[in-house]
Amino acid sequence: MYTFLLLPLFLHMGVFLQCFGVGFFALMIPAFLFYRAGYQDDKHSTLLKLSIALIVIYLIFPVSNIVNYLFLKANFQEAMISTGKEFFKTSKLFSSRISGGIFGTSLLLMIIAYFSRPKASPTSASPENQAEKILKLFSIGSLIACFALFLYASVQHFTGFDYRLPGQMMPPTNLMNDGRYRAMGLYGHPLSLAGSSLALFCFFYSLAWKNLKEQFLSLQYTAIYLSIALGHICIIFLSGSRFAALIAFSYLIAIPIFVKVPAKVAKYRNGFIFLSVILIPLIGYFSGIFKRFKELNLSSDWTTIIGERSIFWKVHWQMFVDQPFWGQGYAFVTQYLRTYYYNTMGYEKLVRKYNAHNAYLETATCVGIIGTIVILFAGYIFLKQLHQYSKDSPISKTVFKCFLIALSANAINGLTQNTAYDATICYQYIGMFMVVIWISRYHRQDSISQKAL
Repeated sequence: MYTFLLLPLFLHMGVFLQCFGVGFFALMIPAFLFYRAGYQDDKHSTLLKLSIALIVIYLIFPVSNIVNYLFLKANFQEAMISTGKEFFKTSKLFSSRISGGIFGTSLLLMIIAYFSRPKASPTSASPENQAEKILKLFSIGSLIACFALFLYASVQHFTGFDYRLPGQMMPPTNLMNDGRYRAMGLYGHPLSLAGSSLALFCFFYSLAWKNLKEQFLSLQYTAIYLSIALGHICIIFLSGSRFAALIAFSYLIAIPIFVKVPAKVAKYRNGFIFLSVILIPLIGYFSGIFKRFKELNLSSDWTTIIGERSIFWKVHWQMFVDQPFWGQGYAFVTQYLRTYYYNTMGYEKLVRKYNAHNAYLETATCVGIIGTIVILFAGYIFLKQLHQYSKDSPISKTVFKCFLIALSANAINGLTQNTAYDATICYQYIGMFMVVIWISRYHRQDSISQKAL
């Protein structure tokens, strides 16, 4: 199970290494060790439902592309001519807005579910609690990875250094008004770093308070979780993401209030919140995030305050209104429709003709009302089945709740960013998801082994 010590190190790197880490250290190797030990799983049908739900979410985008291509293609002729596109690449019909990591994880999970069918062979005894060990190793690995990422993000923030880019310097677009840079870490954009750290901050911060309440691990791990949370909220500040910083600060106060802790801990809670309200903004001040807020002209109307996002939202809303039921099709939007709408709506001189910068509006634009309903329903089935799978284990049940809290943070962050479609952020959630799965599986085997002994 030492694969879960390495998994966080890969999750803190670029998309390719995140994909490699999830595939090998969260899926293939743990599955091999699980079955080599003679274990079996009586909930293989739940794993199948989880994988099918994820596949449905992934495939709804290609389905929308194909529907638009077969039945609504005439609507795009003018857009193709206007943008200089003479033909449509049919290979793009099978493209999805969802990260390919979701699809790959789903297929591997389905294979694992197939081999999870009960066997006639007896279950091996496991004297050590493997479920607790997985969480401990994942926590230690996350602490090491967080510390390393914080150091690198700090160097980027103050110097602009990035070994991956030409000249080993970040572009001028990352430069803030105070002369410092918006850190990207090992990802492709500061907002990817912010969304990723927001997910990890909420996950480990809620895990710290849950551990104080339930004491499923020693207090030493509460300190580890708080250290990871502190590191990631600092990384969010270094990224210069204002909205992510506001969400993180809100969760910093809200989580201790809503988690019911023992009376001996509760008497220190108010003091902790008070110190957090003082110290965290102080850290934010020295990181330069306050100056990012000062860049906003709060005395102006809302369109001036949010800047170009108001244009992004206006353009994509019109795209949705023009094709509300099946959407415009992700393949068509990316090839020429997005540029066409920007130009025809009077924004042809706009340099940054970006995506919606709103995950919900982006979804509605690509797959319409029908596709959005399918995604929401499949998402509900996924969370319901994951809850069903994890409820037998106190630890996995707690980790599942922390996973939900982390998910809710970027659901809010999705109001100003396409967080649902950022592969960097998605892999963080896949990592948490797989931790829930393997803790649940090993907990049941530990329980069976203890009964046998």
